[in-house]
Amino acid sequence: MQLVLTGASKAVVSDETVGTKSMIESGFFGDEHPLFGHFGIKIDSVKTEKASMKMPYSETLSDSRGALHHGAIVTLLDTNCGLAVFSARNSMKPVATLDLRVDFLNDIPPTSGIKSEVECIGFDGDMAFVSGRAICPDNSQVVAVVTGSFAINTLGPELGQTKTKGKAEVAELDVVSADDDADAVPLSSDAFTRFLGLYEQEHLAESRYAMQFREVHLGNPQIRTFHGGILAGFGEMVAAHFVAKQNGWNSLPACKSITIDYMRPAFAGEVVAKPRIVYKGRRFVSVAVEVSRNKKVACLGRYIFKTKLEPGEAYV
Repeated sequence: MQLVLTGASKAVVSDETVGTKSMIESGFFGDEHPLFGHFGIKIDSVKTEKASMKMPYSETLSDSRGALHHGAIVTLLDTNCGLAVFSARNSMKPVATLDLRVDFLNDIPPTSGIKSEVECIGFDGDMAFVSGRAICPDNSQVVAVVTGSFAINTLGPELGQTKTKGKAEVAELDVVSADDDADAVPLSSDAFTRFLGLYEQEHLAESRYAMQFREVHLGNPQIRTFHGGILAGFGEMVAAHFVAKQNGWNSLPACKSITIDYMRPAFAGEVVAKPRIVYKGRRFVSVAVEVSRNKKVACLGRYIFKTKLEPGEAYV
């Protein structure tokens, strides 16, 4: 996800924030940002190299258990990672996610909100490295851990500036990538799948999946791209539906680990995902998902699931 700071904020901040960190907090959320508003993401605190955020439970972002979906948690973590990098650099220049890994350690209880804590642990040239976790505030249990790397000094406006779209970006927005001969079937296994607007296509005997851009998918409002967390959640749901279909399961498996590499921004429009199983063992199956916009790869994800559906285990 490319993060660009926007306008004034209504975010709630802590008393520990001082100096220029207050400016970072006040600029991170624009009132007009539809994704942050829909997710209810709020800044909890910002310190040097560290940041924490909170997100309440939302039925529209839930899985089949009535708990916050993994995709919603990844979206929070990706956003928090960017904020930690801003804090460490003490700069409003935009950053972009290069790669993100999220491992899910425990199930979040139904109807529970989530808190994230992320630290920017170091820099190497034009790269920043982050590490953090998502915690259930009800019982202080760690739900997921995250590590990642971010590109710094990327192109884009600073806080309070605007950017005119280049010719390539305008071309991306104007092209519709859906094939005329691909029949689309909407998928609605849980609330988060419906939030994404995920649908399946059968094209040339190949299963693929697609998602149309919605305002609540917005990451960078100035060049109108998908949020990186939305793309990660999209890939996870594609992988889960693909594994279930391959095995004839009626339930979707819960993802245990996500690793995703971002190649380029995915501009507003349709994104298409092509899944394939890269490894299937006795206990685990690994699915690679390629997400493209206008036939250009935006990101590559790898999603690990258990091979068998065990009684009593929670599924997304």
